[in-house]
Amino acid sequence: MLDPTPAERAQAVAALQSYLFDELDLEVGSVAADGLLDFVLSDIAPLAYNKGVADAQARMHARTEELTVDLFETPFVRSRR
Repeated sequence: MLDPTPAERAQAVAALQSYLFDELDLEVGSVAADGLLDFVLSDIAPLAYNKGVADAQARMHARTEELTVDLFETPFVRSRR
């Protein structure tokens, strides 16, 4: 699970409270918002994390393929003449 700093956690709790109030007209205290944050971080955030890892892996794979093309040297060039 992600482990936000106390400052990040406070900002996230405030953001959740603001979102719930603005979008759902629901006033939620900091304890309830903190519990919701724990749920999101433990159950939902891994989806985004795993997608980010998969995207990074795909990008790294593409770059290593480019390196093969960029760095490949043909051996025995003189013997082909």
